[in-house]
Amino acid sequence: MGKESSLGPIDPQYHNVPAQGVLKEFERAMNETMMAPNKSLIWKEIIQQYRPSFVGECENVVKMSHNLVEGWLLDCMFKKSKNKKKLVKTILDELASHDASKVHDRHYDFSKCKRLGLKVIALEKNQLLQDKVLSLYHSYILSIYRLPSTIKYIENQNGQTFVIRGQR
Repeated sequence: MGKESSLGPIDPQYHNVPAQGVLKEFERAMNETMMAPNKSLIWKEIIQQYRPSFVGECENVVKMSHNLVEGWLLDCMFKKSKNKKKLVKTILDELASHDASKVHDRHYDFSKCKRLGLKVIALEKNQLLQDKVLSLYHSYILSIYRLPSTIKYIENQNGQTFVIRGQR
C-alpha cells in the first residue's frame, strides 16, 4: 500500500443501498416498536418502502461478502499462517462490521491495516513497483476525465478492455 492508499470496509451494497445499514435499521425498528408500540406508525412509513424479500436479500449479500473475503484471506493471504482463523476473525470483526466502520467511505490506512494483521507492504519501499502502480493509477484517472461517465474498467492480460459507463 502506498502512503496515500487506503482500504475500505466490507460494506456490500444491494441495489445501491448499504445492506448492513438496512439490517441495522430493521433491527432498530423491531426493537423500538417492541419497546414503544406507538413508534410502529413511524417505522411503518420507512419499512413499507422495502420491496418484498429486500431484508432477506440484504442478509444474503452480507453473508456472501463475508464468506468471500474470509475465503480469500484464509486461502490466499494467510494460507500458510498457523493461527489464520484467529487472524481472519480479527480482520473481519473490524472490516466486515458496520458497527466498527460506521460509514461506507471509512478509510483504513497502511498503519491501521498493519495493526489489524493484514499482510501489507509499504509501496514506497520498492521504487520500481511504485512507479508502475502510480503510472497505472494516473492512466485510469486520465481515462476517467476523458470518459466522465465511466464507472468500471475490466481488463485482462491480453490487452482487452471492457468499460462500463454510467448514465449522465
